[in-house]
Order: sequence, then C-alpha cells, then structure tokens
Amino acid sequence: MDVPAIYLVFGNETEITQKKRRDILIEAGYDPALRKPLERMTPDLWNLESIVVFKKIFADPKYRKHLLHLKQINANLLRFFSLLRARNQRPKLHIRFLENLMQESLSDDELLQICQLIEEIDLYKPHWKFRSIADVYKLESTMIQELENSTFQEEVVSYPEPPFEGNEWISPIRSNLDLYWEGKNQHNCVFDYDQKIRDGRFYLYHTNGKTKCTVSFLNIEGDWFLDQIAGPCNKPADPETYHQLEAWRLRNGILILGDVFRMGLPASWMLE
Repeated sequence: MDVPAIYLVFGNETEITQKKRRDILIEAGYDPALRKPLERMTPDLWNLESIVVFKKIFADPKYRKHLLHLKQINANLLRFFSLLRARNQRPKLHIRFLENLMQESLSDDELLQICQLIEEIDLYKPHWKFRSIADVYKLESTMIQELENSTFQEEVVSYPEPPFEGNEWISPIRSNLDLYWEGKNQHNCVFDYDQKIRDGRFYLYHTNGKTKCTVSFLNIEGDWFLDQIAGPCNKPADPETYHQLEAWRLRNGILILGDVFRMGLPASWMLE
C-alpha cells in the first residue's frame, strides 16, 4: 500500500533530501514555501486534516505574516486561526499575544470568546494594542465603560428581517436604537456590530429568562451559527437559559461553531 506523499514529509526517512521533500510537496499539490512552516507544527498536528486546514490559513497573506514569525505552531493556534478565518476576521496581532495564546490551555468556547472580543476591540478602536489574553479582557472593560458613557446620536435604522422567529422568551433586536439600548442595559459592546447586522453577517436576540442575555448568531455561507450568549457584563447565563436556548437552537436548525472546528473534521467550505 502506498504511503500518501504528505506523510513522508514528516516521516523518519533520513535518506529523503531537502530537494526530494520539495518535489513531494509539489506532487501533493502544496506550495514548496509551506515546507518550513509545516515543520514548525507540533507532532499532534502531523495529520492530513490538520495540514489541509493549515494550508488554507497560510494561503491568506494576513495570517501567513503571523505564522511565519512563530517558532512553533500548536493546536491552540491552528484552532484560533480557523475561527478567525471562518468569522472573516483579519486583526493585527502582536507576536507576544500569539505566544501567550499557545501557552494557555483553552477550550473551543474560550478561544471563540477571545476571537469575539478581538473583533469588538477592532471595530471600536482599531489602534488599541494587546500583547496577552489578559490585555484583551482589560480592553474589553475599558470599552464597556466608554460605551456606557456615550449617547445615541444616529438616525434610527431598521435591520433586515430576523432569520428566526422569536417568542415571549427570545426576541430579535430589530434596529440600531434597540441595539444601542441592549448594550446599555446589558453593559456590553454589542453596538459595535451594527454595520455587520445591516450587512447580514450577524443577528442579535435578547432573552427574557432567569438571566436576561444577549445572544448573537453568525452567518457563514448561508448557514447560521450560534456565536455567543452572555448575561449582564458578559457574565455566563444560568443553566436554565442554556437549556432553553439549546432547545430553541435545535428547533431552528442553528449550528454550533465548536462542532465544526474540531480538528480532523473541518467543514467542507473551509477546504474549498
């Protein structure tokens, strides 16, 4: 049985020269420039699925710039960039932040929250810099304080029709004025998503259960994904609210990002 060429790149065949490795990459459909970045990947990522995901991330110049400056690429980093790519985020990232990210033990939900906060910061103050995960959370607090002291001075604009019907428990936020008050009342930064909601990339809802929560949904290639759910001051919702949201999500065919980005199961649109 022939061994797939891509695995030979990471094998122990010491007789394979650098030139032969280059030829193997070309035959496998990979850019030879990928060889050195690929060799920085930790051993647990030496599988075809991870390498295919990496190839798609590396193809974007914005992400490639960061990857080329790192001495090591681990699962945390690959999952983080996969989420950025899915959410169409291309933030400016300091190398020290990425190194800090790789050192932490982070769940899919924690990585997703970091992506969301980075997007909010980038929308609000693109020039703000952060060099660690702790910096991201500090900037979030500063941003919330500034938004709470702001006033609504825009023309009221209605949003597109919501993707899912609401009910007494969960209701769509239908205008920029409603979004402004959602941010004020919930002490969060959701008003920064105003333009993305108008563009059809996001839609936000409000829950009226035990914990009043803001819930956001992300549109990826026509499919709607649950993006985040947060109570006042971005605190976690209570278990009852999570259970209610899960039942409502399943009834409406809403997907979850965490399920899509498990290593080894990349979504088809990630590989196209």
